[in-house]
Amino acid sequence: MKLPLYNLILFISLGILGACKEQVRQDNRTSAPPQNFPGPNTPGDGDIKQALSGEIGLSLSPRATSNILEWEAVDSLRYDLEFVLGETEDFAGATVIEDIKSPYTHVKPDAGTISYRIVVRKDSQQALTAPVNDVPKGALLDCLNTTGTAVQTLELVFASSELQDCYLFIGEGKKLKELSLAGAGVTDISPLTYLEGLESLDISQNPDLVDLSPAAELTKLKSLNLNGNLGVTQIGPIATLVNLESLNIGNSGISDLTGIEPLILLNTLNLENLGLGAQVSLGPIGVLRKLVILNISGIVVQPGEETCPIVGVSPILYQICEPGVDITFEVHVQKLLQIHCLQCHSQNELVGTPDQVAASNLTIVNNTMPKAGPLSLGDKRIFADYAASQVEEDD
Repeated sequence: MKLPLYNLILFISLGILGACKEQVRQDNRTSAPPQNFPGPNTPGDGDIKQALSGEIGLSLSPRATSNILEWEAVDSLRYDLEFVLGETEDFAGATVIEDIKSPYTHVKPDAGTISYRIVVRKDSQQALTAPVNDVPKGALLDCLNTTGTAVQTLELVFASSELQDCYLFIGEGKKLKELSLAGAGVTDISPLTYLEGLESLDISQNPDLVDLSPAAELTKLKSLNLNGNLGVTQIGPIATLVNLESLNIGNSGISDLTGIEPLILLNTLNLENLGLGAQVSLGPIGVLRKLVILNISGIVVQPGEETCPIVGVSPILYQICEPGVDITFEVHVQKLLQIHCLQCHSQNELVGTPDQVAASNLTIVNNTMPKAGPLSLGDKRIFADYAASQVEEDD
């Protein structure tokens, strides 16, 4: 059958038009963005299954009256929370809180264990995370089960900081920077190992404290005060605290400074009355080149070190005598008045004009200091302080 010419032309035109529309449809499918999660913060078709698989890093941080849930959130996904009482994986009849954001704080409705899971939703798709619960475990469980002398220490920490219970102690303890338990009757510092962010710790005047080994884990400490802790007899347990800048072990039971050598950042060291009358060698502190404040009042030094408190004839102590070192002492001041530490000056810049030297010597009782040779700045401070103390006593 032959078609009229105009019908043939119309048929061909419609065919061409249809082909063009199909090509347009093909082009649109090629260039249109994915329907699932376009953009850098939303997953595509391949990522949706991973995002919906429940592998979103769901974690739970328990508190005494609430639980904090956190996960790796994607903006275009919706998250619903389901929870039931008890330690279970059966969520039949669970309470649902819709469209929550990470982190989410859930106030506990009742005492006892609570189990949670997150429902991840996208359009008609959804997935369930593995359940989590607030059953105490790990460090928290250890804290809650603390017994013996450590209980008192925990209670003292709770009372003297914002860490008012084991939940906060374990959950937030790493953020605590300063803690003082001075004179609190502490005998066990083992709970402090959880406070690994501490930079300043004062546990002075606790004479029944003996074991310092737990402090070895507080490696961020910059200041440690152990003054008056007669039960502490060894410095070795804190040799790991290499970030210490200030250490006070005065009036403690320590008589041997061996082990202090690694603490090379120390700029302040209090050794007052160290040894409780026993002879003490200052040799180990010879490597502490950053010292600017050193208190050795009341120390009975070993023979050969007594002519000068930190130099004398001991080569390892010789290097400490540097400009700017501030030494405070009482026992050796009379020896200094009689024997000027000329050895101090051989490695350091000589300071002072003859007039200044003479003026400095005038502050010395009975003018017994030899006037030959200039005084170091450190000596001048020592003698000035001593003269001032004599004036106060005369008054």
